[in-house]
Amino acid sequence: NIGTGMGNGNGSVSFGDLQIDNVGTGNTFTASAAGRASAVSSPFDISPKALTATITTSNKTYDGNNTASLTGRSPQGVVGMDSVTLSGGTATFNNKNVGTGKTVSATGISLDPVGDFAKYTFDGTSNGTADINALAITVTADPKTKTYGDADPALTSQITSGALISGDTLTGSLTRAAGTDIGTYLISSTLANSNYAITYVGANLT
Repeated sequence: NIGTGMGNGNGSVSFGDLQIDNVGTGNTFTASAAGRASAVSSPFDISPKALTATITTSNKTYDGNNTASLTGRSPQGVVGMDSVTLSGGTATFNNKNVGTGKTVSATGISLDPVGDFAKYTFDGTSNGTADINALAITVTADPKTKTYGDADPALTSQITSGALISGDTLTGSLTRAAGTDIGTYLISSTLANSNYAITYVGANLT
């Protein structure tokens, strides 16, 4: 930790594992030894350390927007036993659609003005991941009837549980089993939207 001088001439002092506990400008070191004059270093500045952060976010069910909920913020790069905490911020998914392990970006996270915050800087941003799960709906086909020889009626359905988010639609169609004789024909569905978990309840054309 301590270097040695040579005779009565100039000497040197070296330090190992030296930690300086405060930031600021115009700092100096003073070295002294018994029987020798003290030596003062040239002034130097100590700048705050830049931190990064990890975030945790909640999974959610598809709701037609890309907003995400921050549930945790953890500063990374804090020195020793320094006390630093983060708060605030808003988070968004990379898009509104259903998916697993989707990228979530947070902005506006702040260093809390307590503890050792003055020794650090933080740009307020971080990234994490979370899931958007499909929204459950039930689609129920309407029963239909026709008279032998007539054209088929239009096949229709209703959403009987849940609802589509405003502006969303289902692709696909309803079809009935082939045949022209008198009888009962099952109505099937290819209705789909990747943001929805669709339960289909069939009906019959008679």
